[in-house]
Amino acid sequence: MMTSFESGLLSALAAEGRPEAMVNAIKFADSKNYEDVFAAVMEMENKNYIKLVYCQFPTVINVQLTLVGKEAYATQSHT
Repeated sequence: MMTSFESGLLSALAAEGRPEAMVNAIKFADSKNYEDVFAAVMEMENKNYIKLVYCQFPTVINVQLTLVGKEAYATQSHT
């Protein structure tokens, strides 16, 4: 089961509609600090849902959607 952060981030990436699109994970973090967001992003990358592209402390963690992440989001959305 996905967390709300994972679902929100995958949703934002899927909404971009372009495979090369990036979003800043910090914008979907609600009240999490940078370290918590980075840890969540690394966990999602380990699941192969996203690809970490660029970080700049304390405001940017840019990620891209993978095919695995796209499928996981599509499956999760229909349950």
